[in-house]
Amino acid sequence: MYAMLTFESGDADLALQEVADMNQPLAEAVKGYILLKSGEYRKAASHLRTALREQPDDPDSLLNLSICLWYLGSRDKATVAALRATRSSPGRKDVSLHYLNLLLEQEKVAEAEAEIRSLSARGVIEDPDLLVAKARTLMARGDLERAIPILRDAAALEDDTAAGGEIRGNLVVLRYEADRITHEEAVKQLVELMSQFPASESLVVLYARFARTADHATFLRSALDRVRGGLSPLRLAYLNHQVALLEGDNEAAADAALEWFVHERGNPMAAAAAIVSLGIGSEKWDEAMEVAREALGSFPEDLAITNNAAYVLAMAGHAQEAIALLEPIAGDDFVLNATLGLAHLADGNIGTGMRLYREAADRAERIDPLWRSLMTSYQALVVRQLGLLESQPEQVISALALAQVSPPADWAMRPDFLRLFGVAQRHGYPWPLAL
Repeated sequence: MYAMLTFESGDADLALQEVADMNQPLAEAVKGYILLKSGEYRKAASHLRTALREQPDDPDSLLNLSICLWYLGSRDKATVAALRATRSSPGRKDVSLHYLNLLLEQEKVAEAEAEIRSLSARGVIEDPDLLVAKARTLMARGDLERAIPILRDAAALEDDTAAGGEIRGNLVVLRYEADRITHEEAVKQLVELMSQFPASESLVVLYARFARTADHATFLRSALDRVRGGLSPLRLAYLNHQVALLEGDNEAAADAALEWFVHERGNPMAAAAAIVSLGIGSEKWDEAMEVAREALGSFPEDLAITNNAAYVLAMAGHAQEAIALLEPIAGDDFVLNATLGLAHLADGNIGTGMRLYREAADRAERIDPLWRSLMTSYQALVVRQLGLLESQPEQVISALALAQVSPPADWAMRPDFLRLFGVAQRHGYPWPLAL
């Protein structure tokens, strides 16, 4: 179809115009594919469903629908569509690998192992893609030592290709997770791979996962600029968020995190980034609360989501709802208890809120003294944001508050502190934050 040639040449709008008035299943499938590749997942899904009503066993439309549903956050429906695609075209390795990846993303290890056995029984050749899937399955089982040589074999088969660079990057990640190399060594090895494969988007994404401090931002921004033109909207949003986060640009981080979440609603990390960046970093509490409520419905067992959602709910005027979320699960978790303390402060329970903060800070310090410094800064910020310095006697706040702990000497390299510094600057609060 001419529309596909037009799209592959880089003109998605013209390609859609060429099939706009065509209603047969193939045209609907093409519209869905073009919209999927353009990041218009909801529109794409509608056209793909129309195509499948006429051709319910078309593996391409099922595969593309599965991808759309996954990005829209409908994980179960995406997996069902992927399974249908594998059964309608059992010889399609790309379809089986997609199904495998969805299973592994959801930690459905037994089903993934069954699919691998099915592929082996059908005589599917163990190429690098299948070896990577096998390695990921072993990793999901916690068997990192067996996964490493399989991933190494996959990298050797690809040699010096771009795909080989990606596999080697994943091998670096795996060796780090198996405690064979340090974080610093992993970053160094990823940088070396990126110099060898400068056009690899996947290596840039892997580096972004490992970048922790502001001094990594310059290299990441340079790498992003190098591959920007070929990035999908999702990857571009993710990488823009990581750069802004490392640089301490709260507004840019919020915009990019929301864009990332829009493109990948099924990813709890995208949801958490949007909640934190919109809420804590940009103080757009109502927008953050919208994302938080959706994320709570999608990821009810995710403690990081619950904690971040409770934070923004409390700051958005729903403190009792935040308390109800946290009290049954807080236990001895110092992060959850600190946020529970915040929620009580927002609900006017000053004594309870301050006590929970103190207890959380004591637990945190036993793990890493840096946590107490960060918690002290958060408490000082929240007390100001809630107006407690004006509504409560100063001596009461001073007596109950955490004692001042200076930020670490390298605080300007740390995104968590940079986020708070940005908020303090916005309001003209003194830095370091303290009560």
